[in-house]
Amino acid sequence: MISSYVSFMIIAALMMMGIDTGWLLVAAGFVGAIVIASAYGWSIERVAYRPVRNSKRLIALISAIGMSIFLQNYVSLTEGSRDVAAAQPV
Repeated sequence: MISSYVSFMIIAALMMMGIDTGWLLVAAGFVGAIVIASAYGWSIERVAYRPVRNSKRLIALISAIGMSIFLQNYVSLTEGSRDVAAAQPV
């Protein structure tokens, strides 16, 4: 979810700056998504999973569910949770 949103934001920002080359937009979005997703994965592993690595399985499951809820709410708070209708193509 995070990587696709980051890719969209990078492509939209480059298009606003006037860069319309398709392969460059896709490459920049792809690289940006990889970097951000890797950073998120590394930080989540350090914060949520490494401390409970040698614990019972239920504790690891609770940690994973908690991290999922946290990430969903983080995106909802930072980007808004309103519904946006797509424009109808004519």
